Amino acid sequence: MDWLRATIFGPQRRRWPALGLGLAVLLLFFRAHFLLSLTMGDSMLPSLHSGDLLLVARRAYREEPPRRGEVVIARQRAGLIVKRIVGLPGEEVEVREGMVYINQAPIQESYPIKPGVLEIKPGKLGPGKYALLGDNRSLLLTHQFHAVVSRDQLVGKVVGRLKLPWGTMAKPYACPRDESDGAPGFQARLAGTGPDESGDSRRERTW
Repeated sequence: MDWLRATIFGPQRRRWPALGLGLAVLLLFFRAHFLLSLTMGDSMLPSLHSGDLLLVARRAYREEPPRRGEVVIARQRAGLIVKRIVGLPGEEVEVREGMVYINQAPIQESYPIKPGVLEIKPGKLGPGKYALLGDNRSLLLTHQFHAVVSRDQLVGKVVGRLKLPWGTMAKPYACPRDESDGAPGFQARLAGTGPDESGDSRRERTW
């Protein structure tokens, strides 16, 4: 019993407050620099799956500018969305049959996508504006969404992903026509002016 008495009343007893303080500091640091988010929905397939737990760097864009191809979480009206940056400030962005065109030239996307028939009419991004798009362009035309956000709307960059064992059981986030499927509560309305009245409203959306 001497070892138990030494553990409770001996020098080791003083370690617990220090350990607790260290843990609190570590948690505060993590909260200040990172965010955890659970993905729901199929808009980012095949890169992200419904049920994936995402590690988001809050301060990724404090000094470095956002770059094309990065997956981000952004504020969009009443909620958040998880998408990939495809267009940068000052660029003309267009999507033809699921392929992204920048200044009328197709770009080589180094990440896997699910090809589809998504069409977005060309539009030029203003200063400080970024075009976001999901990797899954094979969704129903009525469920294809994009967004244009400013830099201050970017919550952070996705820097890690943990595939949870129950991820395959997660159901896509049900949403109306003008909202995006993303993480729980991720709701985003279309940015831009909406469908071109002279075209096919099922296929054409402007930035």
